[in-house]
Amino acid sequence: MRSRIIPVFETELWCVTGHFNSDQALKYKELMEKFKPEYILEIGFCTGRSALSVLYHCDNIKKMISLDKDLDWKAPHGRRMEKLLMSKFNNFKVIENDSKVVLTPEFIKEEFPYGIDFITIDGDHTFEGCLHDLESVAPFLAESGVIVVDDYMSGPPNGVNFESVTDSVNHFLYLNHDLFEFERWNVNGKGFCIISKCYK
Repeated sequence: MRSRIIPVFETELWCVTGHFNSDQALKYKELMEKFKPEYILEIGFCTGRSALSVLYHCDNIKKMISLDKDLDWKAPHGRRMEKLLMSKFNNFKVIENDSKVVLTPEFIKEEFPYGIDFITIDGDHTFEGCLHDLESVAPFLAESGVIVVDDYMSGPPNGVNFESVTDSVNHFLYLNHDLFEFERWNVNGKGFCIISKCYK
């Protein structure tokens, strides 16, 4: 398995810049080994570090789509990494567009007719934007799937405080407390909220 060779952040595919760090990559390795997802949706490509951490650590991916509304936000790295990862992994593609436009029920049903096993949300960091992404994808989460929201309860020394993201996730979980449960993960300020379906 690829993940046993060298750490993903020591490979030539790891972009020289990006906010997703090695601690997060190791957590993704753990999640890939636990859930072994086949169908994956990422919101927020940036420089591809998180996408690579999924692709590198999971051998049985059938389809992974990453959405990003502006691949030039970290120019020239975003567009360069998009081309590089799409050339290396034939089960992966990037769509450059706003999630508010792309994430319709029709799009998700067409691209993921069997549901989505692993969803990452790291796009619009406003309260409304994050909540839109959560509410759009949650109905399509596979029974044993997970949603990972980046920057949840994050802060110094290695993270950035995005209260809007934390508040949005907490609001979503409050409204759907009978449907979803969550785990908080944080290392040196870099935070995730890992959401899964309840089985009460």
